[in-house]
Amino acid sequence: MPSLSTSTDEAAVLVYTGPGCVACKATKRWLRNHDVAFDEIDVEEHPEAAEKLREEGFTALPVVVIKPTDNVAVGFRPEFLKEELL
Repeated sequence: MPSLSTSTDEAAVLVYTGPGCVACKATKRWLRNHDVAFDEIDVEEHPEAAEKLREEGFTALPVVVIKPTDNVAVGFRPEFLKEELL
């Protein structure tokens, strides 16, 4: 799968979110509670990001990208986050 991450010098986690997304809020809360720095891209504010996600086959939010491995999870996946980040 092609990389969804953007440039370097970013947090280790990139979270694509959208307004009113309960799973997005839960994911961000989990990351904050575990002191994990992350960058957020709201797909409503950045339609090009939404298009990029659709092109990659993603149809749900959040899309969480762990860098530099580019491992990806969709939805609120605390076990994935724990395994990848803690």
